[in-house]
Amino acid sequence: MDKQIKIDIWKPEKIINYVSQDLPTHNKFNNRVIQFKGFSYFSPELEYDILNFDLNNKYEQETDLSPLEIQTKQNFQKKDYVKAIVATKNKSVVGFLLTRWAKFYHNYWFNQVTYIDVHKDFQNQGIGTELMKTLNSVDFAKNNILYIGMLSDDGEKYMRPVIEKELKAKDYALVYEDYVGSIPTTFGVYKD
Repeated sequence: MDKQIKIDIWKPEKIINYVSQDLPTHNKFNNRVIQFKGFSYFSPELEYDILNFDLNNKYEQETDLSPLEIQTKQNFQKKDYVKAIVATKNKSVVGFLLTRWAKFYHNYWFNQVTYIDVHKDFQNQGIGTELMKTLNSVDFAKNNILYIGMLSDDGEKYMRPVIEKELKAKDYALVYEDYVGSIPTTFGVYKD
């Protein structure tokens, strides 16, 4: 990977600030940014998604949760349930991995890897691998459940082998979408 590329954790405010800028790397239609050039998923719509993210479920009392579902800080605003691991070069985003603390249709809470996207000019350079490997050391995954699900065709082809090789699950539970067992209560990999 290029030594000029930096990997950082971005909180919602920084993500929103970046995606709301008027940059030359944005495709426009009728003076409205509709897409970030070179990306498949990373777009200005992310601001709306973050600010309007619906948890769909109320957060239970801690006594109702497994040890891996408990958040150290509760009563977040909706946007605070979103975190990103971002690869930048010269202050421009070249790779982006988004996670959300959610429950959705499962009976437990988890950090979901919502998507990973690398700019087309920077693909096949190890950036996606570095973004994924960073999940092993981020505070928001430690002592929690990390959920990997619904990968695109490219995700299955390119990222599934990276996930299986690089994510260690030493201090978190790694759950694949095909896992149908009980609520994870210990560290390790959960898949069927």
